[in-house]
Amino acid sequence: MELENWFKTKKYPHIGIPITIKDYKWVKAYVENSEKIRTHSFLPLIHKSIVKRRFRADELTPVLNSSGKRKRVLGKPKVRDIFYASHLDSLILSKYNEILANAYETYIASLNFNESVVAYRKIPISKSSDKNKCNIDFAKTTFEFILNNKSKNLTVIVADITSFFDNLNHKILKKQWTKVLNKTTLPHDHYNLFKSLINIKYIKADQLFESYGNTMMVEIGIPNCSNNTEFVRKKIKNMNFLKKKEQDIIVTKKSFLKII
Repeated sequence: MELENWFKTKKYPHIGIPITIKDYKWVKAYVENSEKIRTHSFLPLIHKSIVKRRFRADELTPVLNSSGKRKRVLGKPKVRDIFYASHLDSLILSKYNEILANAYETYIASLNFNESVVAYRKIPISKSSDKNKCNIDFAKTTFEFILNNKSKNLTVIVADITSFFDNLNHKILKKQWTKVLNKTTLPHDHYNLFKSLINIKYIKADQLFESYGNTMMVEIGIPNCSNNTEFVRKKIKNMNFLKKKEQDIIVTKKSFLKII
């Protein structure tokens, strides 16, 4: 059975039971039903903060060797906020990402800046290739352009926009989303997705974990029944252990909705 590109199962603890290859048929029917998506209630995202240590050259110390390297000191750590959707929600997002990506390629194909836009696109190395370009390919093309245009007065601008996606104008986003789909108004199923993305609801992973007494629903085999399993709640030492328990869940969807 050949699977759709958007159907990518990932096993991570969340609200609800992980989706497997066995769920493909009903998930496909659900995700491709625009009426189902129009009325779909998205679960809150789970939020985690990943702290990465960063080392910087110590400008106060003398040069230590002939290479000019200085002693490195621990700098201010970088905190990355990670938000991830429930299993079904992530597949809905994946499907509609595919729809939008294809519509965007059609929209931008005839525009004069088509070859200049490289982010969040799959651009083949050549027309007959099934492999896509990476940052190295784009950089090579840029350097070649500079070398071949030495007689021109070229300018290179390097910029990093802080919190770009956090500060997008939602009215403009909705307008452009509609434009890419070649519609006069955003379809109801797309609009439901749009609302879920601009009105983010999330739960901190550690708080959700602690609210259930530091326990998780763990999948175990049923005695005298080799093919079937069941979920039982068990005590877990700490949140770090969740990384090792990819098959398990924090709480069932039914239980979560009943409590909130």
